[in-house]
Amino acid sequence: MKITVSYTGQIKSAVGVPSEQLDLTVSSTLTELVRRLAEKHSQAARHLLGEDGNVQRALLLVVNNEQVPPGNDPQLTEGDQVTIMPPISGG
Repeated sequence: MKITVSYTGQIKSAVGVPSEQLDLTVSSTLTELVRRLAEKHSQAARHLLGEDGNVQRALLLVVNNEQVPPGNDPQLTEGDQVTIMPPISGG
């Protein structure tokens, strides 16, 4: 199944593209997608995964315009659009 992934901020810079399309196996989850992206884009891995190998809790993950709360791991479906954003800070 095809999934479109968009990146913002530091992750976009580390990956080198604003978006890309990936082929995933049916029944892949959001966590599996993020782990695959970390493998594919090793320069972005530190932004995507913590030292324990789990998805960074500070990441903002959006599937089809719906923010996914930390700890949730929805199953993805054909045509989903996933946006991955680093934490936003400022003052």
